Amino acid sequence: SKATVSVLNCGRHARHTQGRATLISPMSDAMGTLGVEAEYLKNSNIPVLVNEMMMHLLKARPEDPVGALQEFLGAVDRSNYGPGKGPKTPATSSVAGATPPDAGPLPAAPEAAAADDGEEEEEDPAEGLEKVEVPAGGSMDAACAEKLAEGWAKFDVSKNTLTALPAPLKGSTQVTALSIEENQCATFDDIMTLSNLRYLNISDNPPFKDLPEGFAAALPKLRKIDAYNCAFTGQLSAEVTKFPNLTYLNFYNNGILKCPEGLGQMANLTELNLSSNKIMAVPAGSFDGLVKLRRLALFWNRILRIPPLTPLVSLKELQLNGNQLPEMMELGVHPDLEEVNLSENKMETLHPSLFDQPNLAAFVAGKNLLTNESVLTGWTKLATLKKIQLPNNKLTSIPEEFLELPCLQVLELNSNQIEALPANMAKFENKELPLQCFFVCENPIKHLPEEMAQLQSLKRLNLKSCPLDLADEATKATYEALEASIKAKGIDGKFIDGKRNVAPKQPQVSAGPATLGVGMGGGGGRKD
Repeated sequence: SKATVSVLNCGRHARHTQGRATLISPMSDAMGTLGVEAEYLKNSNIPVLVNEMMMHLLKARPEDPVGALQEFLGAVDRSNYGPGKGPKTPATSSVAGATPPDAGPLPAAPEAAAADDGEEEEEDPAEGLEKVEVPAGGSMDAACAEKLAEGWAKFDVSKNTLTALPAPLKGSTQVTALSIEENQCATFDDIMTLSNLRYLNISDNPPFKDLPEGFAAALPKLRKIDAYNCAFTGQLSAEVTKFPNLTYLNFYNNGILKCPEGLGQMANLTELNLSSNKIMAVPAGSFDGLVKLRRLALFWNRILRIPPLTPLVSLKELQLNGNQLPEMMELGVHPDLEEVNLSENKMETLHPSLFDQPNLAAFVAGKNLLTNESVLTGWTKLATLKKIQLPNNKLTSIPEEFLELPCLQVLELNSNQIEALPANMAKFENKELPLQCFFVCENPIKHLPEEMAQLQSLKRLNLKSCPLDLADEATKATYEALEASIKAKGIDGKFIDGKRNVAPKQPQVSAGPATLGVGMGGGGGRKD
């Protein structure tokens, strides 16, 4: 257990000496008697303060280890313990100033706790939120007071009609996580009294329109903020950039027009979601300093201009779909980048830096203005690419390089202008990972090449609204072979061709394959 390690977040550790080891057994027995987890006592690495103080008490009262331990626990915030609960995110402890009677001076406390040095916590501060249920005839204040007494530190009081924080929670150093989602709170004053808060969810509170000055200073330990579906407008306050330890920021679906000034000073940020707002441009230099950012979500805005993403050296997921970008931005080189979604823009060309991503797994750029010339060459450098989605563009053929990709399993080219499929389609089968999903519906394709019948690994094939000429024997034979192969796969197979011999319709946005991807649809996003 990390119970005591969590209590003080000392960040300094000490080895057991031979003399201290003799006290481990009575300490363990005492912890067991009190119903408190004690596995950490078997760990050779124990924070200096906890180690010294417990040993100090037990040496002073060797005949009564249970009493000594009770005294120790009385000096710290007991809310971090409880049968079956395990350790919780710590509240401020008074242990450094506690001096047991007849025990002499205590060792000096370590310097500032390491929890606030910018390093990520081991556990998600939002994990373990507990819903406060108000019994019939009871009140939210009474229910929260009861839970505080039980040792709760993570409170979910969402979906009520609260206009302010429940009174027992105000000023509590015990509260480390709070969700007031779907209420009618209009002031941050009460929230700003929770100095040990690590996670805050204020989503779906329409009265919230801006962050007050001093918000960051009042909540220095805050790691994660969810603030979607509120009423933030104009330029997002630079107050959000002043949290020294913030790792996650989510202002999805507000009315934000501009990114906050000083965004680049959020050195610990790993996830930024400003999607579904009204942002038109991202200023140059905005990403400088965001060296830990893993996910950048700016989908469903009105972005016309965005600076190079070169500074985002840790980037793993990029979502810029649903904007107004006329061309693809420079990516830089990102060893961890796996997913790129640029669907529903106005892009006429890609950027060569796309092919400098050594671990890219999915590229989605449907509903743009891409042609065979503008998709460029260099695809064969993407040896890990599993999914390509380019529906609703202006492709007239399948780029030859797609056939050479060793891991490509999903290829979606619906609603383009493709008239013929490559004769050497067997290349999609004879490679490291054979093609499993092939979507070319609503293209003017009349014939199927004979080699296409060799795609025995296909599980999903969509030829809907392709005017296939089944009077052609070769096309008919290939068609029937593929149909039999896919339908033989049972529920795993899906052969779609409900409107063959019908002229292609005007291009529509394709939903894209729902399976065999890496978590990115044709143009969707998520609020979190």
